[in-house]
Amino acid sequence: MGALICLPAELVGLIVSFLPNRDIKNLRLTCPTLGQMAQLRLSRVFLSANPLNIEVFRAIADHEEFRHNIVEIIWDDARLIEHAPERRLDLLDGEDWAQWGDGPNSYEGIPWWFEESYEENIKFRGAWKRIQETDPSIHVSWEFYQQLLQQQKSVVDSGDDIKAFRYGLERFPRLRRVQITPIAHGVLDVPLYETPMIRSFLPKFNYPIPYTWPPYESNSQSSFQIQPWNQEEKMKWRGFCLITNELSKMPNHTVSEFVVGTHTLHMTGLSCRIFDQPCEEYTNLVSLLQRPGFSRIDLTLLADGQFSRDQRWSSFRSGLLKSALTAASSDLKHFNLQVNVNYEKARHFNWPPDHPFDPEDFVPLKTILPTISEKWKKLQHFGLSGLLVRGDELLSVLADLPASIRSVELSHLEFLDRNPNAYHDLLVGIRDTLRWGEREVHKRPVLTAHHKGENSFNMLYSCYDKAVNDFVYHGGLDPFRRLIIHQPIPYRLINPFDTNSNPNAPLETLE
Repeated sequence: MGALICLPAELVGLIVSFLPNRDIKNLRLTCPTLGQMAQLRLSRVFLSANPLNIEVFRAIADHEEFRHNIVEIIWDDARLIEHAPERRLDLLDGEDWAQWGDGPNSYEGIPWWFEESYEENIKFRGAWKRIQETDPSIHVSWEFYQQLLQQQKSVVDSGDDIKAFRYGLERFPRLRRVQITPIAHGVLDVPLYETPMIRSFLPKFNYPIPYTWPPYESNSQSSFQIQPWNQEEKMKWRGFCLITNELSKMPNHTVSEFVVGTHTLHMTGLSCRIFDQPCEEYTNLVSLLQRPGFSRIDLTLLADGQFSRDQRWSSFRSGLLKSALTAASSDLKHFNLQVNVNYEKARHFNWPPDHPFDPEDFVPLKTILPTISEKWKKLQHFGLSGLLVRGDELLSVLADLPASIRSVELSHLEFLDRNPNAYHDLLVGIRDTLRWGEREVHKRPVLTAHHKGENSFNMLYSCYDKAVNDFVYHGGLDPFRRLIIHQPIPYRLINPFDTNSNPNAPLETLE
């Protein structure tokens, strides 16, 4: 260690820049000199209904050095499961739901849903070979889980989490972004964010991964429909309701970016029913969007049920979503809209197999989006994901993007005509009609295209970014016509929560 402190401060700083914060903390404890030279990289803080997360949040807010570095608050809106969730299995003939209650099971005093999750997690770990050691006993896991539940209830009842958020708005002068997510816990052993709460878990802690927001269950045989936005239903999105309320009440906060994120393919999101009719939460969201200097909105909406014959995308046709976006600040630089709905399951429950999409089920983009070239003249990123679109209309929207645009995402789109060459036609339109390739290199929008295959698991998707940009700008092969041209196309299969899924790994090829 003596040799390290003899190095120039600039070199020590370079070495430390490659270390995670966990190692930097240990390094700072070795001696006073390194305590001064090795600076923690704290730019974001976490909040949730957990006292440890709140304690760490407040400690950083009270630290006269660290508090000035915070630019983002991530609110973990996933609350631990307190009771039996809805069954993911459908009843067989002769069964009834009573037999799935909290009756006798293999482990006395442990509810069936915790036991079921525990056993499934053991199988999951075995399949992925992530952890070789034996799991803690179910009794140890359940006892620890109950402690977490008690802590969670105490925080929710007292509102200590939103009180801490309010304090952070006052104490973080450089705060820019607030992100709300239901998936901080990721999947077992691979959290999306290592919050203080998650880092404090027992080694190999086996527990039901919480999501809170209604999830898409790939193994369910029923059609899921989100319920109207009422007092009871909206509490599933407790974090969103509390945060938008606080941001609307505090006139002098510095938040200019708001992210409601589910990390690409986790099939949940904010209920689109918030746009059915005016409500307090809608008003609070609009007040945030229209603040001068507001520059980023990432909005992920859950829309399962909107495809049904009785709803016909009523939440999107109401005009409230468009009104909210039209009211957004002219300083907006980043816009991303993701709509999560299981189109195949919706079609299965509403139409015969191979029935084309009904034009009545199509919501024109002009019903959702403002005239972008007039409203968002500073826009640099534009993203659409998961929408049912018509190719020619989407091309018109892209043509309306301002010259300031530098990146465009078009992922997981469904096309009204169900043309297998729809993505190909869209890329050709960008290349030959919009002629983006004729722009100066540094002014060409970088394209992002993620696509979930028909047989892919939830949260798995293929990344075609390099191939799409090569096709549009450099005369490369089209990745979406690979079955026709019979030539290998570069792509990358991504699992956002798999440590073995390296986004920087060499590209694979589609044969």
